[in-house]
Amino acid sequence: MDFLKNTIEKNLSVWQECLDTDFVQGIGNGKLPKDDFIYYIVQDSIYLRKYAQVLATGIVKADNMADIRTLYSFLSFVNESEGSTRLKYLADAEITDLQADRAAENPVNKAYTDFMMQCATQGQLAEILMSALPCMLSYYWIFVKLVQQYPDSINGYYGPFLKDYTDKNYHIACQNWTAYTENLCKDYSTERKEKLAEIFYESCIHELNFWNMKK
Repeated sequence: MDFLKNTIEKNLSVWQECLDTDFVQGIGNGKLPKDDFIYYIVQDSIYLRKYAQVLATGIVKADNMADIRTLYSFLSFVNESEGSTRLKYLADAEITDLQADRAAENPVNKAYTDFMMQCATQGQLAEILMSALPCMLSYYWIFVKLVQQYPDSINGYYGPFLKDYTDKNYHIACQNWTAYTENLCKDYSTERKEKLAEIFYESCIHELNFWNMKK
């Protein structure tokens, strides 16, 4: 079995825990208070800014255009598709992007972004990808299952958010990122693969903590 595919399968139980959180289930059944969701969106704004900085660190370290294109594709989604929806929710709450940037960062959020930045500054492209991929890949897995569980959720208040992560083009992007990482890591030693798998797992745990984050 491919390294990343195997790593993902070993972490599906954590992704299931994410799906089962009150927050995610509240998005699906429509019972999540809007104030709680807006708090998440503000914290996600902070997260995405730092996520972009992690990816930018990888671009600086890249020694070929293929690596740069891969990292740039992450940035493109964060800045365009995901960013557009996030801004709409912020506007609905009468919060500007700048106000979100300047909001107090939740300690759970900071622990996650600090971890990714440490991977970026101390590691190479593989370490960066393994710290960043759980966010992107788990969102597709989680929200496809959530929409299957609550089909009407796609038409409600949280519909635009759900559509971002269940869209066919997003699925294709996730497949491309996965394939690129598989190819990158295929000839690594068992020891390095084990360390990369640990990074992936730790990011998955940070994802779970993020969904359980309290104000």
